[in-house]
Amino acid sequence: LAQRNMESRLALDKFLIDGKCPRFLDINLRKPWFNKHTVRRSLLRADIVKMNEDELAVVSKYFKLSGQNNHQRALDLLQRFELKQLLVTCSAAGSWLLNEHKELVIADPVELSHPMVDTVGAGDAFAAVFIIGLLNSWDMQITLQRATEFASAICGIRGAAPQALNFYIPFKKEWAI
Repeated sequence: LAQRNMESRLALDKFLIDGKCPRFLDINLRKPWFNKHTVRRSLLRADIVKMNEDELAVVSKYFKLSGQNNHQRALDLLQRFELKQLLVTCSAAGSWLLNEHKELVIADPVELSHPMVDTVGAGDAFAAVFIIGLLNSWDMQITLQRATEFASAICGIRGAAPQALNFYIPFKKEWAI
């Protein structure tokens, strides 16, 4: 969304050029704020990309990705843009990732112990926990599963973030952070 305005787009470009750390892109395609040019620019500047299945479908059409299924199209995207990892969230069906070595990691769906209330913030929650896993050198399978579980938990509350900090206690305890 920061790329809607030329001044912020140029500032983002400068930041990404100067940065030495891995660049994580949560593609967040929100109409009418994206087009093929902006998506291409974003993908060319990213190392790790997160998207949902619907966003993968849009990107697949934009770039005519080859393959009979999402995993094959994701592999084409990964190679075409020289990404290190591509993460795909699948709502209630879990998530998966492909890495630069063509390895597929799958996180199982999470059985909700609570009613589905709101999906707002689930993608950001997933991304945040995935980044925590990278920073803490968690095993990739564990990282992906924890990100999926945390995003699922966020779907049990109204809004993007919990009102009470005790929401985080079981996660912090289980993850030893």
